[in-house]
Amino acid sequence: MGTAMLPCCITDEEPDLVRVLPAVPFPMFDLWVLSHPDLKDTPRLRVFRDSVSDGILKKRVLFEGEFRMSSTAV
Repeated sequence: MGTAMLPCCITDEEPDLVRVLPAVPFPMFDLWVLSHPDLKDTPRLRVFRDSVSDGILKKRVLFEGEFRMSSTAV
């Protein structure tokens, strides 16, 4: 038993965890996908970058901490 500050994008989908405080805004961080300059325009890397971007955008609410905030905050 205890409390910890954990990322909402991991904990909001875990039914055994409950928020006890309102979400605390964290500084914005960029996500970088790096590749060798000679490979940056290859089709497989373009598909990977698009897939990662689409996946994150589809779960934007989860990453921003709004997924369960109103329903589970104590």
